[in-house]
Amino acid sequence: MAKFRKKMEAMVGQFPPETRASAQQDLERLWQAGVETYDDLLAVAEGEHEVTLREIACAYLASLGDRRALPTLARCLVAESDQLRCEAARCLGNLGDADAIAPLVQCLESDPDSYVRMYAAHALGVLADERAFEALRAALHRSDEAPHVRGMAAESLACLFDRRAIDELLLVLDDPSAEVRYWAVFALGQLGDASLIPWLRPLLADHECPPGLIPISQEVADTIHILEHSTKERDLPDA
Repeated sequence: MAKFRKKMEAMVGQFPPETRASAQQDLERLWQAGVETYDDLLAVAEGEHEVTLREIACAYLASLGDRRALPTLARCLVAESDQLRCEAARCLGNLGDADAIAPLVQCLESDPDSYVRMYAAHALGVLADERAFEALRAALHRSDEAPHVRGMAAESLACLFDRRAIDELLLVLDDPSAEVRYWAVFALGQLGDASLIPWLRPLLADHECPPGLIPISQEVADTIHILEHSTKERDLPDA
């Protein structure tokens, strides 16, 4: 018991200074809830506790990086609370276990809450496994899907570094949603292929600004600059 507490305290001590105090408060809440062992932490995550405490438990399970947490987090992915399902999806990505792909794909395809689906798409990008390609591709092109889900699917497709994503992203450069167009441009830039620049140039005239983001034209200009620069670097002769 003391060993587990010491391990958790040491982990919090390694958090960035700006998040350490908040993390310590969360840890105190776990101690107050009777968490003394790893199994206790699992039990809190999927027990009859308040949602916020269960979220905290999920976050610490992901931070510990023990794959024993995967079944618990997967069960939280179908919890009644939208808030908890969002956190479970995020934590499954951070856990880094490829066995999380199947439940995350199912979540992306069928969860009733769009923000849970968005977190599932993000987690699949974090895991960066090619088995997520088809689910992300389908989400990107789903006409009745929320723009924030489709935008996240675009970004996550780039994380797979699968060249099949290029054609899928090019198809949505003229999408009605500014958010989808923006993230398609961003994703194409992440793929690092300078041959895409001619496809991007027409969007320099697209000055629409998605909520919370810079104008698409600026993102296009930045992306073209990055692609041109990366090409020049690759073309430099050896010293």
